[in-house]
Amino acid sequence: MAIETSYNRLKSALSDLVNGNYWADSCPKENSLKEWIVATMVNERPAEYGDDTDGEWTQMFVIHYVHRGVVNYLGMKDEMKARLRKSGFTLVQAEAFYDEDSKASHVIISANTLEGE
Repeated sequence: MAIETSYNRLKSALSDLVNGNYWADSCPKENSLKEWIVATMVNERPAEYGDDTDGEWTQMFVIHYVHRGVVNYLGMKDEMKARLRKSGFTLVQAEAFYDEDSKASHVIISANTLEGE
């Protein structure tokens, strides 16, 4: 399954940044963890057409890093971007911020990849 392959590539690229606390779609342990990454596929669309049919498909993912407390989230953002590029993802957008209400640092990156790449 191509989506699973993309999720596996994301996990291979990012999981060790958070000691294996990486999940697809939602974090089941977020109440007990200090940091984690969640990746969600938010869009899938044809990348090319030929002979009246769709060919390759592009998948867009949103990757969300959360760290409870203050951390150098700018360094984490740069490291995540570098690893995603190395794994064949095209970066679309990246943001990093500290949320005072939740007392957590966040990095949110949107990235595209071709299905099955």
